[in-house]
Amino acid sequence: MVLLAGAGDDARTLWLACHAQVRRFSTLLQRLQAHLQVHGCDAEARQAAQSIQRYFNQAAPLHHQDEAEDLFPILLALPGQEAVTAQRFLHEHQTLEPLWRQIDAVLQSLPVTPCLDAELVDRFAAAYGRHAQDEEDWALPLFDALPAAQLQRLGQRMVARRTCKS
Repeated sequence: MVLLAGAGDDARTLWLACHAQVRRFSTLLQRLQAHLQVHGCDAEARQAAQSIQRYFNQAAPLHHQDEAEDLFPILLALPGQEAVTAQRFLHEHQTLEPLWRQIDAVLQSLPVTPCLDAELVDRFAAAYGRHAQDEEDWALPLFDALPAAQLQRLGQRMVARRTCKS
């Protein structure tokens, strides 16, 4: 699986690519909600729904695992970092999950239920967007303090997590 062309196992680039995907699929979800109101559950809507579900059911949990198991523990080991920051982000992962499950249930029922709750979709997209930005504001400056070997191991673990095992 190619995560990001040319990124190799650069942990910072891979992590930022995950956040870009969060934003991309959150926006696609909002566009899908509007599309369903106008066009109903046509082929374009079904394709978008499948892409959104694939991302939030498969890739997003891997990204959360990257952070919980690898990135946050590394960053918290740096001088001056408080566990409360990472704990807040991990808690936000848990609060985003039920919002996603509500949306996913509706997407699974397409075309029988051809509409999404606009308020729920907007709340989910806004919360995920804020979450990603807050994580970046905290973590990006810390990446520069990490040794190259540690960044490489982190990137390798991120890639391995997404590589199909045969």
